[in-house]
Amino acid sequence: MAELINETGPDCVGFNFRRLTRIITGLYDTSLKEAGITTTQFSLLAMISRHEPVKVTELAEILAMDRTTVTRTINLMEKHNYLEIKSGYDRRTKIITISSKGWEKFAEAYPLWEKVQSKITNLFGEDKWRLLKSDLSGLETTISQI
Repeated sequence: MAELINETGPDCVGFNFRRLTRIITGLYDTSLKEAGITTTQFSLLAMISRHEPVKVTELAEILAMDRTTVTRTINLMEKHNYLEIKSGYDRRTKIITISSKGWEKFAEAYPLWEKVQSKITNLFGEDKWRLLKSDLSGLETTISQI
């Protein structure tokens, strides 16, 4: 039984990634609070900006998030007038673009994000960060085969 407990604790891939994700998200959320948005909202603005106009299903796939979670978050962001959501070729398809207020919010939040990003990469080391990104990409490719 002790062996099972050890494997599901500190040695667990999921536990370690979730723990680190919570710590990093907390750092970004604390900084982005000044701009009135969360890390998730900032990430959505960043990804939408790279792919807009983008369908909800495409965005969920890009972010590796559940479609309903993405929908819930973008609906909240639409209420804040950060996004514009229009119907696509049928009523089930939703097309997302960033509104002018959303671009303003992104510009306001970017320096706050950049400050945390720089602190983390400088403390960890640029070379180690590049290597880690490459390793994470490889891990993602491997995991997608499961």
